Amino acid sequence: MMWTKLKQNTTRTWSTCRNTLQSSLPKAIHVTDNSILVSTREKGEPWPLTEHSRRQIVVLDQSGKQKINVIEYDRQNKRLFSLIYRMKMDKMGNIIAIDAPSNDVVILVKVVKNAIAWIYEGNSDIYTDEVAFYSSGLSVTKVGNIVVTDEDTSSLHILSGDGILIKCCMMKNLNILLPHCLHIDFYGNLWIGCYKDTDSKENSNIYNLEISGC
Repeated sequence: MMWTKLKQNTTRTWSTCRNTLQSSLPKAIHVTDNSILVSTREKGEPWPLTEHSRRQIVVLDQSGKQKINVIEYDRQNKRLFSLIYRMKMDKMGNIIAIDAPSNDVVILVKVVKNAIAWIYEGNSDIYTDEVAFYSSGLSVTKVGNIVVTDEDTSSLHILSGDGILIKCCMMKNLNILLPHCLHIDFYGNLWIGCYKDTDSKENSNIYNLEISGC
């Protein structure tokens, strides 16, 4: 009964959000105690961006009915985002997001007070022109460090809140391949959902790891 009620409320709230966003296409979502953040774009092809492109983070109230804020440009009226498809908030309320400037380029950005604080493009010791940083999963630890996935190298990158790489963990050593999405639960455990190779007959896997010190 409780699950049914929760599902109905969630469906109703998301339906309200879609009505509030109107013609925009939602991509990523993050829910806080008092707001709902949704990254959006205009309809049509995602790239290349033009002067008519609208790449926003829309902040809604918990009901999804009212827009509290729209984040799109910095103070110099420069576009902040290209195509955000994962985002979180750190403990200070700043936005951490995975952004895609093009179909084959992915970056991690931190936004503080409508300005890009830093950009992370991967570890230069790993990536080459042939192998680029490609992240799809993102989470933030209790102490404010950032964990992101990289499917192509089956690795996790742990960054400080200032965007400094603390450690790069090669998950192949644990037989964890193609990490796709992340979640850190209430107890601080890290959940990793993995992508399945298109040629594989096996099911996709979800792993639960205990992490400490980050």
